[in-house]
Amino acid sequence: MIAEYLSSLIQGRMVFITVISLTVGYTLGWTRVGPVGAIFWIAVTLFVELGLWITSPYIDAMIHILETGAGPDRLVTGVMVLSVATYPTLLILALMLGRSARAETDADFRAQAAAMTPPQITAHLNVISAHPQIGAAGWFVTRWSPMSAEDRLAWVGVHVAALRDLWLESPDDGLVGHGLDLPMRLAAIDQQEGKL
Repeated sequence: MIAEYLSSLIQGRMVFITVISLTVGYTLGWTRVGPVGAIFWIAVTLFVELGLWITSPYIDAMIHILETGAGPDRLVTGVMVLSVATYPTLLILALMLGRSARAETDADFRAQAAAMTPPQITAHLNVISAHPQIGAAGWFVTRWSPMSAEDRLAWVGVHVAALRDLWLESPDDGLVGHGLDLPMRLAAIDQQEGKL
């Protein structure tokens, strides 16, 4: 039965279903899709895979063997059950692998944010302040630009905890990930913690 099951996995359409399971599962695990979105995409994927599986020539051949009695029913049924159970299992395993990879990446990102020193954050803000859109408006113009290098470093030192928290809110890109909202967020930190 195992040999027949393994041979079923290398059929053209079955390989395609396997690739779909692994790709969708890992992508769902890696991205930050919520539980409802994950359930929706898993259901859609399994529905499509079931359609591909049912209409595959290999399954037609297995059904023909069952109908004609050309092979032991238990063997054919066992192979079909294993075959249909493989793809949801692969999907879930790939999803778990994707979540694990995302969790590891997020942990590295949190460790990087926690280790950032005021001079590093100041340098990062200096780079962002040169951005033609983000740095040309709001807080960067009114507060950051007029400060001397020493004042900037002192300001970051006072607000370093809030800046690290802000960094973590955009886990893929850090501070620049806030885009055009960043000047407003920095102004809010400035007001909450008091100006230097």
